This record gives sequence, C-alpha cells and structure tokens, in this order.
Amino acid sequence: MKMNWGTGLLVVCLVFVIGMLIMGAIAATRGVDLVTDGYYEKGLRYEDRLEKMRKAKALQQPVETTVRSGEVVVHFPSVGAWGEIGGTITLYRPAGSAGDFAVPIALDSTNTQHISTLRCSSGFWRIQIAWKAGNEEYYSEEAVVVR
Repeated sequence: MKMNWGTGLLVVCLVFVIGMLIMGAIAATRGVDLVTDGYYEKGLRYEDRLEKMRKAKALQQPVETTVRSGEVVVHFPSVGAWGEIGGTITLYRPAGSAGDFAVPIALDSTNTQHISTLRCSSGFWRIQIAWKAGNEEYYSEEAVVVR
C-alpha cells in the first residue's frame, strides 16, 4: 500500500493527539499529595519562622534531639527564669503527609520529652519544634532517620 505525504502527516498528528489524551488521562487520575496543608500561608509567615530560628540558635544551650530505639528524645535547655515551656513538636515526613503528627510539649523534671516512634514508618523525618518560654518564641528543626 502506497501512502502519500498527506496521509502520513494525518497519521502522525492522530498518534500525537491520542498520545496527549492518554497522558492527560494518566495525569488526571494521579493523586496530588501536597507535602503540607496550607503551604502558601506558611510561606508568607516564613520570615517570622526565620527570626524564631535565629533566637533558638542564639541560646547558650540549644535544643537537643536524639533518636533511640523506639523513641525520639527532645531535651530543652534549663528553664531558669523563663517559667514554663509550652508549644508543639511536629514529626513531619517529607515523603508524604499521611504519617505526620504533632504532640504538645510536656516536659519531665529534666526538661526532656520522650516521643514514641511506634506510629512512625521508617525513613527520613523532620522534627519541627515550636516553643514559647517566657515572652519569647523559638523554633528549631532537625532531620532524623527513624529505623
């Protein structure tokens, strides 16, 4: 069978259109899992977070985070004249937001908080700590690997 150039051009265009429709259908059926909800609003408040991070880095004793078998241990500097420390500790997984969770800060007598990793799947996590001591607000973040 002999094809002229017009028929060949039509076949190429049809194959291209069908391919684009298939790609569009595949893209439309994929779930879009944003890493965090409200990322735009968080981006607008990023300057505030940077200021809180600067304050946290300026402390003589930084917040220390360690991962042990079955738990994450967060040790805060001694409160001294601050009084109570309050805030939240968020375990955030960049690979997907399904396992993210936050716990309120509830320190023991040694200014330490233990967080169980039983509900954490193994892999890369970010521990985001937003706390308030006295009239000052602080923020620190650390990357850890849970096994």
